[in-house]
Amino acid sequence: YAPNSPAPDLVVFGRLVGRSDRNVVDRFAVKKRLYIGRTTMDAQLSFVMANLAKTERGDFVYDPFLGTGSLIIPAAYHGAYTMGSDIDLKALHGWGKSTKATEEEYQPHQNIAGNMAAYSLSPHYLGCHSSDFSSGLLRPAPLFDVLLTDPPYGIREASLRVNKDLKNSQFSLSEQFLELLNFAATHLVVGGRLAYWLPIIRDLYEGERSLPQHPVFRLIHNCEQVLSKKSSRRLLVMLKTRERTDEDCSFVIGDSASHGQYRDIYFAKN
Repeated sequence: YAPNSPAPDLVVFGRLVGRSDRNVVDRFAVKKRLYIGRTTMDAQLSFVMANLAKTERGDFVYDPFLGTGSLIIPAAYHGAYTMGSDIDLKALHGWGKSTKATEEEYQPHQNIAGNMAAYSLSPHYLGCHSSDFSSGLLRPAPLFDVLLTDPPYGIREASLRVNKDLKNSQFSLSEQFLELLNFAATHLVVGGRLAYWLPIIRDLYEGERSLPQHPVFRLIHNCEQVLSKKSSRRLLVMLKTRERTDEDCSFVIGDSASHGQYRDIYFAKN
């Protein structure tokens, strides 16, 4: 508008792409949550993952390292149907000692289902089961639209798998992340997205040469969160571009030491 003019000099038209809801981070803050564990993901980072993975109403979302279920909460909030698995049965059901300083033991209602009920998201939670994700328990078919996950790094939570004697054994980080890509290649639909965190020793990182790759996936996001001078973790989002064949398998072009030796270097004195 010009001074003292009743009519505008310029009219600008735009298109509303979306609305921001900053209150959602406070509403789902971990410190206010009914059930949490030692490695529960920060609410803001969980929503960043769900946004980059483009979770939306009607999607079928799965977390093969479900833990306390922090990553499926934003997916359910977006209208997706969620479920997951974890080798740790106690984490799934809230059994044992509480991680909150004000509590000794988890109460019966303190579990993943309890969190979903507290947020009025129960209709979007389909349940969970305890298993080693690499053991082939699920039908080998494209079942999911999105995989959201944060595999253990062997620091605060052990990286485990079930061995041939049906006992838990150590799962090397290199193997774990390669198996994750194979799992995603089998169980995601074409056009589906895998979003996961990869721990990195920064001095050993060689760009995409250091990252797990797979013939059916294209890397579309690679975001770094610096943890210390020595280490960081990268949020990787991958798009499935075609169906998997029997010959397709995950691989690393360069040296996998930046993540494969993460635990050993993290705890090294020098």
